[in-house]
Amino acid sequence: MSPTLYAVTGATGGLGSHIVEQLLSQGKRVRCLARLGSDTGFLESMDVELFTGDLLERLVVDLFVDGATHVIHCAAKTDNWGPWLDYQRGNCDTTRHLVQACQKSATFKRLVHLSSVSVYGHPEPNQWIDEEAELGQHPWTGDHYGRSKIEAEQIVRALGTRAAIIRPTSFFGERDRAFLPRIMRSIRNGGMWIFGRGDNLLNLLHVSDVATMSIMAVEADAAAGQTYNCCANGDLTQQELIQILCEAMQLPPVKRHLPIQIAHRAALAMEVTGKVLGRKRTPKLTRHALSVFLRPTNFSTQKAERQLGWQQTISTRVGTERTIQWLRGVQPELF
Repeated sequence: MSPTLYAVTGATGGLGSHIVEQLLSQGKRVRCLARLGSDTGFLESMDVELFTGDLLERLVVDLFVDGATHVIHCAAKTDNWGPWLDYQRGNCDTTRHLVQACQKSATFKRLVHLSSVSVYGHPEPNQWIDEEAELGQHPWTGDHYGRSKIEAEQIVRALGTRAAIIRPTSFFGERDRAFLPRIMRSIRNGGMWIFGRGDNLLNLLHVSDVATMSIMAVEADAAAGQTYNCCANGDLTQQELIQILCEAMQLPPVKRHLPIQIAHRAALAMEVTGKVLGRKRTPKLTRHALSVFLRPTNFSTQKAERQLGWQQTISTRVGTERTIQWLRGVQPELF
């Protein structure tokens, strides 16, 4: 049996499950961590070693990492609503426990940490963003997600050259029941708008391309101690995405446009109201959700292309069509 063992956190999620799938297709041994009560059906159908536990439990994390050579950390609080404590626990404390377990392990070689382009804050629209760009630019009050991801990166850097960091844009795909379904429900309920003119190119990746870079970074010597952007070329506009979804649902096209400045003000007002009233449910529109539709495509992936040989292989359009086909089988009520 090969001594190489890949340990994947967040393996029940869209990204983690694709990483597991790719590793197994390459003949690798894989260990997965899943929280109690999470849907492990897909993992149970695969030839993996399945751990049940929480990254907030130090003993669980130590046992999970023990014997592993390569660790890929996907688990995170990624939704865009909640108090800072939730993000601190879900993104910072969990990462700290994982890093400490790696430091104690005799077999550990490399950790890949999945961060986010949200660490850059909110740069100017035409600003070229490579991995050396300043973090936390023009911060939004209450942007707990971006803040927690910056802190998590600082924790990971304690591993030095035994870690690599990936900063992906928003991604979607098969086994993701959140991103496209949320938009589709909004379209069906009549609550969908096109923000601005709608002709902006989307910075959205199919999840398999993020999974591919994750595996490249955990294995390549060149990735030791490095950070990589993982972003899309931009082949589909906001309006085109919504049109594709409308056609798939056999609904008329969305024609309502909301000016971007008004959309930002509306999102901020909804967030403030929700926090003042102590609402746990995510507002209908948040600034973070809005940024997914408006994030520019000026994030450089040249470093990953040069050092890892990574390329975007699935266009946003093709990824959307593939995800729609998958959703027809698992969530037919959306159509």
